[in-house]
Amino acid sequence: MKKIFAFAEWLLELLKLHFYWIVFILRGAIILGLFPATAALYGVIRHWIRESDYEDQLQLFKRLYKENFKVANIYGWIFTAISGIIILNFLYIPLYSEDVVKITMYTVIIFFIIILTIFWLYLFPVIIHYRLPIRDYFAAIIQVGISSPLAIIMQLMLLGIYSMLIYHLPPLIILFGIIPFALTQVAISNNIVNKIDSKSV
Repeated sequence: MKKIFAFAEWLLELLKLHFYWIVFILRGAIILGLFPATAALYGVIRHWIRESDYEDQLQLFKRLYKENFKVANIYGWIFTAISGIIILNFLYIPLYSEDVVKITMYTVIIFFIIILTIFWLYLFPVIIHYRLPIRDYFAAIIQVGISSPLAIIMQLMLLGIYSMLIYHLPPLIILFGIIPFALTQVAISNNIVNKIDSKSV
């Protein structure tokens, strides 16, 4: 019976976290709220994993939202703009008549997609783990990303699995949003940053 209650409590915390995420996205008028709210969500999950503590979730979320508001918006919108540019370039490649140009362009685009994938996967885990000058997060994300190619593959596989689950069970995204993926991602990235931190000591 205790396990059932513990599971129910954990499920309730997930639902609350998803609710806070939506509320704070709206609080920032979506445009300014999306990325800091997502950083706060990742920060709360990191706190759960490290401290096993569900108390004062709202206060913790508020604090993390404020602390990461600037850096999350700067990097979030920079990566969004770069993503848009890459997509536009990818769509325009078929318009080139020469095959050599097409192959070159596809090669360059694929390279940038790989780099950008690393940035998106580790943006929020790095933001909530480190306190750095804003310009230094680029290097930190790359350092964490290239330290474990296997972790990148695992996260992409998990993202694919969760996307398939959402496709077949749409209510999942309504109830839990990005939380299931964020949980596994924070668990994986937490292990990586711990190893990096232990080596730097």
